[in-house]
Formats: sequence, structure tokens, C-alpha cells
Amino acid sequence: MTDLAISEVRFIEAPVQYHDGGLLGWATCVVDNGLGVALGVRRTVDGRLTLSFPARLDDQGRRHNSTWPIDQSTRDAFEARVFGELQAQGVLP
Repeated sequence: MTDLAISEVRFIEAPVQYHDGGLLGWATCVVDNGLGVALGVRRTVDGRLTLSFPARLDDQGRRHNSTWPIDQSTRDAFEARVFGELQAQGVLP
């Protein structure tokens, strides 16, 4: 499923002290004109940009995602659209 309509992409930069850990900031967007989503914008150790989807940690430190792409092609399409918009806005190189 890669035919998502993604609009209203915005970026909030993370404080500089988070950049060394890979967190550049947060992107918000609207999916299919009806669902607002906030995502982490990260740079991996090998320099790639990636999105982290909302999750919470339970009391034993286990991660539980509340929103996620259903497959790799959906993740790729989501990242391409969000990063493309942020690049067009001049937020990302």
C-alpha cells in the first residue's frame, strides 16, 4: 500500500544536544486527509535519514508501537514523501 496522500508536512528541530544521538527533530503530517501523525526524524550511524514512528515503553522497557508502516514498501513511500517535502521546504539537505 503505497498510495498514501500525505500533506501538511511540518518540521520541529530537536535541541542540538539530541543531534549526536541521531535525533534531528520531529515531522508532523496528515495522512489521507484524516489522520495526524507525529514522527521522529533521525540520522542513522551510516548517515541515512529515517523516520521513527510513535511508540511507548512499558515498565519493563519494551517498545510498543502505536503507529507503524505495514510493510517496507509503505515505509519507503512514506519516507520519500515526507523527506521530499522537507527538502523542498529547505529543512533537510
